[in-house]
Amino acid sequence: MSFLDPKRWTEGEWAAEDRQTALAAAPGYAREFFARLFAEYPTIQDETHFRRWSVQPSDLYAFFDGSPRSFFIQIDPESDDIIVGDEATHGEYGYWLEENDRIEQALAHVRLCRGGAAPAQD
Repeated sequence: MSFLDPKRWTEGEWAAEDRQTALAAAPGYAREFFARLFAEYPTIQDETHFRRWSVQPSDLYAFFDGSPRSFFIQIDPESDDIIVGDEATHGEYGYWLEENDRIEQALAHVRLCRGGAAPAQD
């Protein structure tokens, strides 16, 4: 079973959402994040699987099961977080990053997940 298989995540049910529906319901910072992500990596749009989890129905999950490494993004609108992770890393980027751009920090983490440099930590 793949790291990204949501059935590994304890209880609850997962529901797929198409990209348009998922992003239309996402907060503005999440739409900006995904726009910048897909502009930087246009080919991963086809690898993206958007999901909602019954345990946290307001959160949006995006699973990227592709090369070079699989990773996920979680948008938590209640705490205004962008969470990025893979088998080796996990980072949460939120409003408390006042002196840094949380979207850029989350994109830096995605670059790490795709084999790039590690994001700067303050």
